[in-house]
Amino acid sequence: MSQAHMVELPKFYWGMKIAQLVLAVIVFALSCYEVAIYASSWAGFTVFTGLFTIGILVYYFVAVHSQPQIYNWIAFLVLECVAVIFWLVVWAIFAAALAVVYFVSTDYYYAKRSLDKRLTNGEFDAYNAITYAVLALGLIEWVLFCVTLGFLGKGIHNHRKAGRPMNAGGSSSSGWNTASKEEKHDMQPMPAGQSHYAPDQQQQQPVPQYNNGGYNAAEAPANRY
Repeated sequence: MSQAHMVELPKFYWGMKIAQLVLAVIVFALSCYEVAIYASSWAGFTVFTGLFTIGILVYYFVAVHSQPQIYNWIAFLVLECVAVIFWLVVWAIFAAALAVVYFVSTDYYYAKRSLDKRLTNGEFDAYNAITYAVLALGLIEWVLFCVTLGFLGKGIHNHRKAGRPMNAGGSSSSGWNTASKEEKHDMQPMPAGQSHYAPDQQQQQPVPQYNNGGYNAAEAPANRY
């Protein structure tokens, strides 16, 4: 199948996508372990973000290398933007979580009779280390998605500028270019002595004037009978 609808990207873009997938799998595994130790809202959101990232990257790899008919650069652009937002939230909430993570330690309880699971010192140390790791990896993942989004946006711009199709078997994505060229051609000034409108096929003949002894037929009163 023709791949004319695919956006041309640098070769290292593929390597960056592999790095994103590896980081997403690691963060997903660490977040699952963190949820097993102590369930928190930020860890749960990170589990979801990891699954979401793995899903969109698998879709990208399959569309590019196996099923080009499902390739759609509009979908890739939207998913990249969503991934940038999600990973920004991930490392931001984990940075905030580091300020309050000591509340789940065994040394201090913010609610003595709380039903929250009390952690051993070893579990708390592991939880704290995982939080730092997810924060660092989430920040790297966010930077990678920002970079790939920039290259994808530039590639889409060049793709549309070249007039290549938007999807498999689709028409040119630069129909607006053709329309603008036609409009520009229509608005070009005409040479002197020419007109945009075709001349009338038959010219109007002037009304004959009869001057017989000062009598003007054009000024004669209309016949009332």
